[in-house]
Amino acid sequence: ISEKTKKSMTYTLAIVDEGLLDLTSFKTPNAWNEFYAREALGVRTWDLFDRVLGANTGMIGPLLSIGGDEALKASSDKVNRFKPVVKFLGPFTIKNGETKTHKIKLPPYVGSVRVMVVAGGNGAYGSAEKTVAVKNALMTLSTLPRVLGPGEEVWLP
Repeated sequence: ISEKTKKSMTYTLAIVDEGLLDLTSFKTPNAWNEFYAREALGVRTWDLFDRVLGANTGMIGPLLSIGGDEALKASSDKVNRFKPVVKFLGPFTIKNGETKTHKIKLPPYVGSVRVMVVAGGNGAYGSAEKTVAVKNALMTLSTLPRVLGPGEEVWLP
């Protein structure tokens, strides 16, 4: 990692499973846009719609309210067969003209990860990203079958 104009900077490094990021269409944060965005006008508002819209429900209103499905929560002890790769490292600092290399050990994983760098220094901010395939010469990921039929047997070494 180095700075394009050879200036010093401080940066953070994030390595995240590309599949997770695709689920939410996550974009690499752009620090410049965040720090120099327009601020919303600090006006507080309120309304009385609950007095108007709720006027005809009377005593039966709370009985017909939306929600109450929390008691039907699915079991929270579901098996997590594939642990996602999410690593956040830093902050790191580099001096003028310096380049840094990072070696990072990932858990057993097959797929691709997005490496994101968000940096800043002396009022300048920036970000970069790169998709990296996680691969070796031979990769195996042993898992149990998702479905077994009656009378079927499974043997794992």
